[in-house]
Amino acid sequence: MIHHAFRERCRQIAAIPPELMAYEKWLANERAMTKPRDYLFTKAQPRFEPRKEDIVVPLPDLDVVKFQGECELRSHNQPGIRLVGITTHEAERILASLDGARCLLESRWAAGVPQTTFAKFLRLTFGIATFAPRAVGQLESAISGTEITRFPSNAYAIERPYWSNMADVRAHAVGSMLELTSSAEEFLLHLKELHVLALMGKSLGSFYKPASPISDEVAAPGVLYLDPPRILEGTTGTIFLDGPRVNVSLFGGEGYHRTLYASLDDSEAMAPQRSFSEQGISWGQYVQARSERDAQPGSWFCPPRPIDNEHIQALHQCFAAAHQASERSDTKAAIRHAAGFHQRFVRLHPFHCANQSIAMNLVNAVLKKAIGSGIPHLMLDHFALRLSRNAYERLFERATTNFASTETNPVERWKTLLKKNDQALRLITQLSHTQTPQQAETVTNENQEASKLALLAD
Repeated sequence: MIHHAFRERCRQIAAIPPELMAYEKWLANERAMTKPRDYLFTKAQPRFEPRKEDIVVPLPDLDVVKFQGECELRSHNQPGIRLVGITTHEAERILASLDGARCLLESRWAAGVPQTTFAKFLRLTFGIATFAPRAVGQLESAISGTEITRFPSNAYAIERPYWSNMADVRAHAVGSMLELTSSAEEFLLHLKELHVLALMGKSLGSFYKPASPISDEVAAPGVLYLDPPRILEGTTGTIFLDGPRVNVSLFGGEGYHRTLYASLDDSEAMAPQRSFSEQGISWGQYVQARSERDAQPGSWFCPPRPIDNEHIQALHQCFAAAHQASERSDTKAAIRHAAGFHQRFVRLHPFHCANQSIAMNLVNAVLKKAIGSGIPHLMLDHFALRLSRNAYERLFERATTNFASTETNPVERWKTLLKKNDQALRLITQLSHTQTPQQAETVTNENQEASKLALLAD
C-alpha cells in the first residue's frame, strides 16, 4: 500500500513540468514589482526591451552634453534625455560602441563601462533615442504589431515577449487550421495550445503576464476558467462576491457610447444591466455591482457558467464558417462570421487571461485571408459585451472598413493607422464632453471623416 502511494505521488510530481514551475516563479516576481497599470495600453511608453544578441543603433544626430551638472543626451528632433548616474565620458563611449555592426554584448565590451552603467543607459534611451530595427523588423514580418495591439502607436510600445508569443500563436493557428475547423473537440484542444503559446511562447520560456487584473492572481496556461461568477442582491444594490468578471465601464465617456449605440440602433446597450442568450444558450450578462475591493459600484460583465458543449460548438461553428468564407473569397460572410466568433469568445471568457489576444489573433488570421489585412483590437471586446449580435456585426464591419490596411510597407502602415487612431481619439474626447444627443450630433456632423474612424457611421 505504501509502495503504491509512493508511486502515485511520483507520477504527480513528474506531471508538473519544470517550464510551468519556472513560469510560476517568474509570475511571482512580476507580481511583487509595483508597476503602474495601463490596462488599455493607451500610453505609448517604451515596453520593447533590448536583448544581448540585438544590434542597437542610436539616432544619427545625438550629442552628449553636460547640463546643470548632469549628463544629457540631445537630438535635434527629440527632447533631451537626462542620463542620471552616467558621466559624459561613459555616455560617449557607449554611443560610440553602438556602431550598427556589433551586438549589444560586444558593444558593452567595446564601451568598457560597468555592466550596470551600460544597462542604465539602455533603460533611459531605448525606444526613444536608441533602437533595434532588425529585431523589430523580424517580429513585424512574422505578425504585424498593428494586429496585436488595441491602438496603433509605435513598435517599441509593444512588450517583446507578447509580440513574439503572438507570432507563435498565429503560426500555430494557421498551421493547424484543418484541426481548428474539423470538430468542436479538436477546436477546444487547439485553443488550449494557443493559450499556452500566448503566455509561454513556442520555447515555453518566453514568459508574458497579461495586463488584466486577474493575472495578478491567476495566469494558468491552457487551463479553462470554470469558476462561476457569484453575485448577491444586497440591501444597497448588487454585490459581486467572486468569480470571473470583465470591466465594461463606458471607456471614452458616456457621450461617445450614447452616440455610438444610437448609430447602431441598439440604445439598450446603455442600460444599467442586460442579459444575452441565443437559442436557449446563455451568453452572460452585465450588471452594476460592487465587490469588497471596489470603492464604488461599476459595470461588470459576468461570463456564462458553466461552460457547456453548446458554447464550444457555437464558437467552433462561427470560426469554421468564417474560415470557409475566407477560403471562397466571400468577404462579407467572412467578416460577419468573424464578428460572431469574436463576440461569443470574449463573452465566454474561457481562460483566466489573454482571451482578447487569442480571439483577435484568430479573427485577424481570417481577415488576413479574406481581405489581405487584420485590424487593431480597438475597443471591440468592450463593445462586444454590451451590444446585440446584429449591432456588433455592424460595428465590426465598420472597424474592418476603416482600419484594415493592405499597405505593404510596415512603416507606412503604422503611420497611416496612427493618424487614423489619433483622429478617432480626438473626436471621442470631444464627444465625452457633450451633455445631450443634439450636442453630440453637432460634433459628429462637423467631423464626418473622424466619425467614421470612431466607428460612428457606416
